[in-house]
Amino acid sequence: GGTITFEGIYTVHTFTSSGTFTVVSNPLRIDVLLAAGGGGGSINNWAGGGGGGGEVDYLTTTSTVSSYTVTIGAAGTATSSVDSAITGGNGGTTTFHSTSVAGGNSTGADPNCCKSGNDNACGTGSGTYESNVAPGGGGAGAAGSGATGGAGLLITTGYFSGNSTYYGAGAGGGTATSAGSSSPGTAGRAGYATGSAAVAAPANSGGGGGGGAVTDGSGAYAPAAGGSGIIIVKYVT
Repeated sequence: GGTITFEGIYTVHTFTSSGTFTVVSNPLRIDVLLAAGGGGGSINNWAGGGGGGGEVDYLTTTSTVSSYTVTIGAAGTATSSVDSAITGGNGGTTTFHSTSVAGGNSTGADPNCCKSGNDNACGTGSGTYESNVAPGGGGAGAAGSGATGGAGLLITTGYFSGNSTYYGAGAGGGTATSAGSSSPGTAGRAGYATGSAAVAAPANSGGGGGGGAVTDGSGAYAPAAGGSGIIIVKYVT
């Protein structure tokens, strides 16, 4: 199942869409990376919150002869409304057999939704609300802080993807005058201002989409969508 490649002594199955992983000889020791879909960007009449990054999990297990269902979490959509306090769509859950990771929730335009400790509103991590600052979404590796999205989870160089890759990064929030800054794994996902649209998370990254802003209730600096999830299975050939 998935797209099959070979890295030295390893066989790698990469799933960017749902499918089935079938084991035909047992026991087989496998390593599995799961990243859920990231939440979409939100919008508000003074500040749009960035979407939360999806959860990321890594597991090692011994599998028997069987077919294992693979479900890839969808990307959270960016809100298309220019009304105040409108959230984007949540990211979808990614599942490998009996293991699931939940998609990132859209941070939401309500500034109270992203206070420290309110994880469900901000993906895996949490954001910290500051007066007149668009809250950034929490990431799989760290909480958001102010308008800055939380860092994604760094996957070790060469093991799964051939280089160091962040999955599940939170996105920055955007206001009518400023953009959320970047932290590890969030570059390119911050909400931008001064007439520019926010940047969407890359496909299969599990990242959140940048927040937008409405200046007067009629014109919008558009928010952006989150990134879909991914599953990578690796084992000795």
